Amino acid sequence: MKLKTLKDIPLNLTGHEDVRKEAIKWVKEWEKNDEIDDGLGNTEYSFETASLIFKHFFNITEEDLK
Repeated sequence: MKLKTLKDIPLNLTGHEDVRKEAIKWVKEWEKNDEIDDGLGNTEYSFETASLIFKHFFNITEEDLK
């Protein structure tokens, strides 16, 4: 069995919606900023690839990002 997205995992997990909501928050933050301060004094850049991976894995649509 090849897993492609979160909904393909055959588990009844409580809290998976909380994880998905957190992923949506991260994607929103990545898409509105070119750089993100990680709180440790390090600045991270270009989260485009991570954003695409999160969108695919967590089934995040444009509607979710509004």
